[in-house]
Amino acid sequence: VVTFMEELGFESRDIGKLLCRCPEIFAANIENTLKEKIRFITDLGIPEDHFPRVIRKYPEFLVCSIHNTLKPR
Repeated sequence: VVTFMEELGFESRDIGKLLCRCPEIFAANIENTLKEKIRFITDLGIPEDHFPRVIRKYPEFLVCSIHNTLKPR
């Protein structure tokens, strides 16, 4: 998970802060959870270089449900 976060553009200090704010991220499945959320924000048109900023502001985004929480009903 740490390597995945680094590939998204996070620095070590940011990864540590994410761990403190939302430790569930580091138990998440990369393929089924984390990459799914990255595809979701990509589909919304958010550029890749903005991913760290978005996730730093709302790290819980990476572990919440797309269908129950993120998509409009």
